[in-house]
Amino acid sequence: MPQGAHKASVQVREELLRHLGAPLGSVVVARQPTPSGNDVIVVRMIASNAVPANRRTSDFRGFHVDYEVIAPSKLGTW
Repeated sequence: MPQGAHKASVQVREELLRHLGAPLGSVVVARQPTPSGNDVIVVRMIASNAVPANRRTSDFRGFHVDYEVIAPSKLGTW
């Protein structure tokens, strides 16, 4: 890891999850490593309105935050 780089810890991601106030199970907060070594936090939502616009932040605790809408997983389908 490059000097000065930092990772988005589980604690930081849990704090962001609480800040977003999304319904349980509607978002996943993940870290995405970058070549510079500084993580980006990615909020993956199952619906575009899972996180209200007024609660979305582009930076949190020194990390850039991106938002993605993904299709929910379906069990038992191939």
